[in-house]
Formats: sequence, structure tokens, C-alpha cells
Amino acid sequence: NNKQVGRGNSILNITNLSKDRMLNEHHYTKQNLLFTSIGWNFCRGTFSIKDMSRLMRKDFFNRYMEILLERFPDKKYEFNGLGE
Repeated sequence: NNKQVGRGNSILNITNLSKDRMLNEHHYTKQNLLFTSIGWNFCRGTFSIKDMSRLMRKDFFNRYMEILLERFPDKKYEFNGLGE
């Protein structure tokens, strides 16, 4: 399924590679960068971690949190209990 979506003056394939920030409030850095699909990037938009905990499948969200806490261990207490 390689659906095309329009954005501005171009058409994008939602399965193409896209860079995304794990934490929207931080800039693009090696620590905060995640390579994903354009579809994921569009769907996630500006959702907060709390929003994502409510909207994503639990196993997907828990995996996302594993990656996030591996890269940002200092945020553990800020996100405590969100995936449970």
C-alpha cells in the first residue's frame, strides 16, 4: 500500500522515508531523530506523548517509549506511568 497524498504543490508516497522528532519541543538532533514513514509523520503531527499514549496501540506506544527513554533517560519521571 503506497498511497499518495498531496501536500502543497507536491505528491508524497506515505511509505517513503521521513525524519521525525521524537520530542516535538526539541530540535532535530541525533538524539531526538527517528527515521520513519511519511504516513507516520503526518498521522503523528504535533501529538504530545500523553496524546500518543491514548491514541496508539499499546504495544506500539510501549516500543516508542522504550526508544524514547533509551535516548532521554532524564525524562523517565516526566513520562512515568504513561504506557501502563
